[in-house]
Amino acid sequence: MKRSALSGVLAHISANLVVAVSALLTPAVLAPLLGLESYAFVAFYLHLAVLLLLFDLGLSGLLLRQLAEARARDPLDKSVAAAGLLGKRLERTYWGIGLCLALGLAIAARPIAEHWLNVSPSLAPRTPGILRIMVIAFALQWPLFLYQNGLMGLGRQIEASVLSACAAVLRLAVGYVAVAATRDVGAYFEILAACNLIITACAYAVYHRALSAAGLARPASGPRLRPFLGRQGEYALTLALIMMLGYVLSSIDRLLAAKVLPLGLYAGYAIVCTLSQGISLGTSAVVGACLPRLVQAFSREDRQAYEGQLFLGQLAVCAVCVPIYVVVAFAPGPLYQYLAGQEAASRDIQNALTIHASGTLLHTLMVLLFAAHQSQQRLRGWLLMTFAIAAGALAYALKFRPQWGVVGLAYLWLSICAAQMLIGVAISFALRYHELSLRGTMRILAYAVQALGGIAAGYLAFAAFGKVSVSFPLTAVAAAAASFIVAGGFLLVARKVSDRYADKALNHART
Repeated sequence: MKRSALSGVLAHISANLVVAVSALLTPAVLAPLLGLESYAFVAFYLHLAVLLLLFDLGLSGLLLRQLAEARARDPLDKSVAAAGLLGKRLERTYWGIGLCLALGLAIAARPIAEHWLNVSPSLAPRTPGILRIMVIAFALQWPLFLYQNGLMGLGRQIEASVLSACAAVLRLAVGYVAVAATRDVGAYFEILAACNLIITACAYAVYHRALSAAGLARPASGPRLRPFLGRQGEYALTLALIMMLGYVLSSIDRLLAAKVLPLGLYAGYAIVCTLSQGISLGTSAVVGACLPRLVQAFSREDRQAYEGQLFLGQLAVCAVCVPIYVVVAFAPGPLYQYLAGQEAASRDIQNALTIHASGTLLHTLMVLLFAAHQSQQRLRGWLLMTFAIAAGALAYALKFRPQWGVVGLAYLWLSICAAQMLIGVAISFALRYHELSLRGTMRILAYAVQALGGIAAGYLAFAAFGKVSVSFPLTAVAAAAASFIVAGGFLLVARKVSDRYADKALNHART
């Protein structure tokens, strides 16, 4: 791997580590100061921000792919100029969508307060006002997602990573200062809105500077986009539908929790989701580093590079995420108490955390498969799968009973992720460069062995250290380290074997 590429990967992983730590510290820092009922508004904001990404319409993914492909082409190619102009059009569209969302949410603030959230009488009068301040904070955060994807498409992982890490730290720091001074959730959203304004302004400046450096900044007039978009139209529409349904699926259990659970218990389930999602935060680092390279290798029709990048990317996802899963799944009670600043309200909360984390791990292990489909613009099978799973999830949600509680919600999430994993692996065998063959089957088995080996090593370390250590952080670190050594060691061995096989294949082709 080239030094610049390695630096980008390391920066992306480091930034995602900072984001993960910030996300995990958010309930630990804010919940004791605000109380669970007021912290529920913070959790609702975080979940709503994820759900509303369905209105991204696949635009950020389209921008990432087109900019990455443009970098792999001759600078004099007409499609390169078209990609630069497309970036400008998408940016304007994205800002317009954000404005429409802000206006719609501001109008819907009172109905949400009265008919969706189970707010106590003491907070009911203030809830619409809190939600409106929340809307302003969301609107100022909205464009950041597009700019981060644009920077990754331009190969500027370091700049995107620095922005992401600084944004996470700044939000946590200023949020803590505001809450510590006022003990008021409304003040938290006010300072968060100001913080998001600063972050988005910085992202805007960095993105446009990177566009200019890549020679993709074009004036308003330029090549006609209609022929260019005609070739990309089906891909863009399919990606948009998949992303929209995906955001619904990733948020449906949390939105249902806000409806059926009292606000305090909803906050507890939100903390469960936050701890569980720590597993998947490490994945985006690997996917963000792999996707542009998959696109470029596919554009060059470099089968060997594409296969190697996909296989090693899958192993890297496993090495990053399995150690986190080990800590979350095998010590849910101590972890919840340590990071949330209070004991779990019931045993159901601990069981829900283990179940939810298992679903998140399954979801995480198949994310790179979707990136492979995306890089090849072969998304029809994935679209059909997502539609089917979304229909099943909505049917489950309609039949959900409040007495099923947090455990029932966690099982909803697990069932969604298990279906995605099984069907995603099945349709991935139809991928070009990943066909159903002995070699492809062996790679899937290697992936499963790596995951099971990492989990087993972590469990044994928990069993051993739990008997001799009274410090939960020390035990958790030891278990995660043992899991990482096994999973990471498997990755290194697989890389050497893969490189040796590639060298033999290259020598055979030459002779």
